[in-house]
Amino acid sequence: MNIYVPKEIVTLAIVSWLLALCFFLLWRKSGKPFLVYAHLVLLFLPLGIYATRVECDMHWFTGLLGLCSLIWAKLAAYVIPPVAGISIIVGYFLIPKLYQTRLAAKPLNDALTRKLRTLQKNATFFWFDSAKPVTFTSRNKIFVSVGLFDLLTKKELEAVFLHELYHVKVNSTWTKFSSIFGQFVSPIARFSTANHVICLDEKSADIFASHVQCTERFVVSARTKIREWSRRESYF
Repeated sequence: MNIYVPKEIVTLAIVSWLLALCFFLLWRKSGKPFLVYAHLVLLFLPLGIYATRVECDMHWFTGLLGLCSLIWAKLAAYVIPPVAGISIIVGYFLIPKLYQTRLAAKPLNDALTRKLRTLQKNATFFWFDSAKPVTFTSRNKIFVSVGLFDLLTKKELEAVFLHELYHVKVNSTWTKFSSIFGQFVSPIARFSTANHVICLDEKSADIFASHVQCTERFVVSARTKIREWSRRESYF
């Protein structure tokens, strides 16, 4: 079997993959979600075009003529986009609802959260019954365990809530999902990009909380208390 690839496809692939590499480096530096999707489009664009243009010479079995292009075409057109679409729907739209149901989370509407919602009106706070001091954000929903209230002071709680409020403000759920999705799909991003982007996002959230409180003292002390609690629990 001989496969002929037109020169223009080769040229397009080289240019497209170089641009994909550039978008990958920009994505790793800034963590902006649109960059990962630009990277993925440019990474797989030559594959889609190749699938429609490749010519296979199989004189020994005419029934297989064009089989190689058919396989690539099905992979590019019928597998990758649906998988991407389903992943986005499940990962970004359904999981926040599942969190609320699974944790039996209830709305939190005290003086502190009402004050913080003036900074980000679409943010909603929920508490759930767990002794483990933990908080996390899923889209615009901020989940807080009872254990966090027991462990931290009011100012430390405010610092933690501000940290999570930043995630709502910049839509960190989309950033993190896009990073993990890009790492899963792109062979270039396979090893370290998602963790790197998530760390950048976490540092920015700490900076935001410190800026609003005009001190990083409460961010640091809250992290220290949570870390010590986890270390103590793992020891016992």
